[in-house]
Amino acid sequence: MLDSPRTRSTIGMFFLVCLCTVGYTQTGENDYRIEMDIQPGQNQPSLVPVGELGFILFEISKEKQAGQVKLYFSKYSTNLDLDWKTSINLTKRLELTEYDFFENFLYLIFHDDLNQEVQVLKIRPESGHFESHTFKSLKRIEIHDFTVLNDKVYLSGSLKHTPVVLKLDPVTNYARILPTTFKGREIEIQEIFTDENKQQVSIIISTQRRNNNSIIIRTYDDRGGVSEDIVLDPPQQYDFLNGKFFQLDNGEKIIIGTFAYRASVHSQGFYIAKFQGDELKYRKYHSFTDLENFFSFLDEKDRLKKESMIEKKKSKGKDLRIQYRLLVHDVIIQGDQYVMIGEAYYPEYVSNSYSDFFTSYSRKPGDFIFDGYQFTHAVIAGFDNQGALIWDNTFNIHDYKSFDLKRRVKVNTNKQSQDIVLLYALEGMIYKLVINKGQIIQQNDQLELAAPNDLVKQSDLGQAEYWYDNYFIAWGYQKLIKSQEVGQRKRNIFYINKMNF
Repeated sequence: MLDSPRTRSTIGMFFLVCLCTVGYTQTGENDYRIEMDIQPGQNQPSLVPVGELGFILFEISKEKQAGQVKLYFSKYSTNLDLDWKTSINLTKRLELTEYDFFENFLYLIFHDDLNQEVQVLKIRPESGHFESHTFKSLKRIEIHDFTVLNDKVYLSGSLKHTPVVLKLDPVTNYARILPTTFKGREIEIQEIFTDENKQQVSIIISTQRRNNNSIIIRTYDDRGGVSEDIVLDPPQQYDFLNGKFFQLDNGEKIIIGTFAYRASVHSQGFYIAKFQGDELKYRKYHSFTDLENFFSFLDEKDRLKKESMIEKKKSKGKDLRIQYRLLVHDVIIQGDQYVMIGEAYYPEYVSNSYSDFFTSYSRKPGDFIFDGYQFTHAVIAGFDNQGALIWDNTFNIHDYKSFDLKRRVKVNTNKQSQDIVLLYALEGMIYKLVINKGQIIQQNDQLELAAPNDLVKQSDLGQAEYWYDNYFIAWGYQKLIKSQEVGQRKRNIFYINKMNF
């Protein structure tokens, strides 16, 4: 265990702060919007949906006084009404690394590498009461993800390229290092997650074993010991790039992810594997070239060209290599079907060169600069309980590029109709697709996020998340002109839209 003479726990109530809401508008029958004036250079607040409790905005002040900064919070209801405003002082050395909503509380994880400390801030959305706990940590640890089970916080990260899992207990204020020793090379924790029904915490590991990339699911018991390891090795010609894991009520365990040809970073297709206990029941592969709609996002000319290339390769007993990578989502279980969603992307590079009228120069031969991740489309595929591909479809992602490799498409499933709603926000627009058992039920190319009578001059990329029931929430920055006001007053605003789909 890691102990510290400086461990401490505090419980209190935030002080109220002022945040000015300047507009409230109904934009549709069940859609609402609020706007807040933003001053130039002001930090953009972070927004966390907290289900039927509403949402919380928070922002770290840029001003530092006596070695401290302020963290401001505002909590709103699902009707977009302000419930409370609060603030807390933080040591300026603390760096916010992660935040999320677990077990009806908002958790924020801060890291102070100089003093080798991790601070956990736990906020109750109903009242604004908070608990703050500080734990001794490891020097130079990089925190990548976290989860919460029974009030205990589990951090995953790395230390000098070695995987690390920490269990933080707020009752004892101890941090315990959990076992992460594996056979293999280039070991990486892809995800840490909980199974509330089984009361377990698990990690998904990617590692090189016998010159192939394998997936390992490690599960910890409530004391932090290893209760189970599930090892999934690929055949010699493949590598497993990632995986998603879930357990059925009958005890069967399913792993779904993407595979590549050996030593390649590009996803070639989906794999699905089923375990009963320690026994592997099946392990099946579905190349993207076998999917009916994988290239349907392309225009007709490019799609027909790609299909022709696929057929020529298959006539020779080969498979066309795909030059995409996929960010995979959690698996959706619909009866005896498993639905997998992945967002296709590729890194873009630009030449690090310059030219004049006569000559082109390069600073280094073959020197290129990373220019972001270009997303193209989302792939949706349904599998039966024997691992067979039943249907597939795609969702076009319109010219979206980002330097952050994060899932852009947000998903909600209607349990009654079995409709799956996919949407994403981009520059003041919402793009939506509704699909049911592979069939497109509804598709809106774009829905503008703006109040009536407003002229949007500029929008940032924006963000959207599933909220509660059939509602999503979208937010971001916009420059507006009130077109019906005298003089067409310009405003910089932070907007929040509630949308019913």
